[in-house]
Amino acid sequence: MTPEQAAQKYYWCKYDAPSNTIELYLDNFMLSSSRICESMFYLEHLLHIKPKYSLALGPTPEGKFIRKPWFFDFGEYIHWCLEVFYNHFKLHKTPPVVAEWIEQCRKHWLVMKMDEYAKSIIEADVKKHEEVNGWEGVAGLLIQYYAFYMDMRLRVIDTEITFGHNKEVYLGEFQIPCVTNREIRGNQFVFHQIDMWSTVKCYLTGRIDLLVDNGYKIGPVDHKTTHSFDGYEHEDFNPHDGMTGYILAIQDILKKYRDQGLTNIPDCHGGWIQHISAKTPSQPRDKSKKPGPRFKTTPVDKSDQQLQDYKDRQLSTFKRIAELLFNDKTPEWNTSACNYMFFRKCQYKTIHEQPSDQWNKIIEQHYTIGEIWDTRDHTNKK
Repeated sequence: MTPEQAAQKYYWCKYDAPSNTIELYLDNFMLSSSRICESMFYLEHLLHIKPKYSLALGPTPEGKFIRKPWFFDFGEYIHWCLEVFYNHFKLHKTPPVVAEWIEQCRKHWLVMKMDEYAKSIIEADVKKHEEVNGWEGVAGLLIQYYAFYMDMRLRVIDTEITFGHNKEVYLGEFQIPCVTNREIRGNQFVFHQIDMWSTVKCYLTGRIDLLVDNGYKIGPVDHKTTHSFDGYEHEDFNPHDGMTGYILAIQDILKKYRDQGLTNIPDCHGGWIQHISAKTPSQPRDKSKKPGPRFKTTPVDKSDQQLQDYKDRQLSTFKRIAELLFNDKTPEWNTSACNYMFFRKCQYKTIHEQPSDQWNKIIEQHYTIGEIWDTRDHTNKK
């Protein structure tokens, strides 16, 4: 694929012909998907194919539902509720009226059709829905969260901070050989590989849940919903590329303000993970037999060297994605993920368990062009 074609097909790719420069804008979800399995990334983010039932989010012939993995939708739902919660802090310096907030959350639960998971074809999703006890249990979780954090000693700077397509977080660049010219013979394009190297500039995109000031440092807060605590939550997201990327993004954004002469703008080398247990912990933490906490906070700090190491890792992934696009590389296949991708078999296993000469037929029968993961949703459109 030529850079011109890629720029026309993918919103996250731009090409400037006079300077022969390619710009790629990718977020943590796309980058991590590529590292989990390139073949999955290729099908999902380059070909945009999805299973037909999964695309429709509708019932199977047996009356069961196929949805995204439970924790994806449940995490999205909790993030929405907490955005409303913290937006009120940002605007009014006080928590929202609890009854009004809970009613908003109830309506959003219905909009997202979360109770469909009770009829999911995936047993693990049915179990997760049962263990949170549907809306009644989630309402209890939200009220507990409200009581736990309503008197927090934090200044909310902003919520849902989006970055990326305005080039806020530049990771670096590299050179790559590309097909840069073509001719038409009959009704077909004929591509010529010539000795031309393009510059690829790489930008991180994303959306940060919350930015706060605790009086000692400014940093991002990321909410992580866990099914139930096991006592090792503080180890689960450190290291974690998503959180490290947020710290880097805030550091780069604050640096731009300092470069404009605002000398009172602090640096950022850390943030916090807020852990949320979806179900009330049932395992006693000590001989008292009292259940453990439902909310925990883990501080995460990164040195300049760790942030540079993060940049280097992402650049390596950017380069591999560029090779898939512009050098016709064959995507690598992580077969260890075929049968256990987010508590279920990979959605593309139906393709890969057949001989390669049958793949196109399988795709035509069972897949369709699906919704595109759009990192522009992480951009300040206003």
